[in-house]
Amino acid sequence: SKKKSDTMGYRMRVLNIWFLIFTFTILLGCASRSELSKETQARHLFPVTVSGKGGYIDEAGQIVVQPHFDLALPFNDRFAVVSVGGKQGYIDKSGRLIIEPQFDSADPFVHDLAAVVVDGKTGMIDRVGKFIIPPRFDILMPLTDDDLILVELDKQWGFIDRNDWGHTPAISTERARSL
Repeated sequence: SKKKSDTMGYRMRVLNIWFLIFTFTILLGCASRSELSKETQARHLFPVTVSGKGGYIDEAGQIVVQPHFDLALPFNDRFAVVSVGGKQGYIDKSGRLIIEPQFDSADPFVHDLAAVVVDGKTGMIDRVGKFIIPPRFDILMPLTDDDLILVELDKQWGFIDRNDWGHTPAISTERARSL
């Protein structure tokens, strides 16, 4: 029972870290809105569900992207995560699939990279869907510095940076928890 309690505590701490990083990333994205093109800024789209299918409406409530997705998440910058047939991918604001639904799970793009899950392992892709970091980690969390990523594999934590994404120097779990 103590082992189960420790495992649940560990999972909760990991989820709390992920939630804080995700929230901070969203806030940073909102703060950097001035970097977006005027066309992108002018066109706000919002997810809507009609007859169980997700699509997008504009600020006037007009359907812009017909509801045909199993799931439609909010736009982050120029792309939104959508789900089709149990797999997730990305669309642009016209509704065109930019990256085909092929991931078990997909996060919004941040600094031109997005974390995706394939067969239970997490990696990172660029805006054309090319793996920058192959899906081999249990947890992968971009930090505030777009060149530094916190990773976990088999309960061992480490950092990888843009200059060394092929290698994962391990650090102790205790040090990673104190971040």
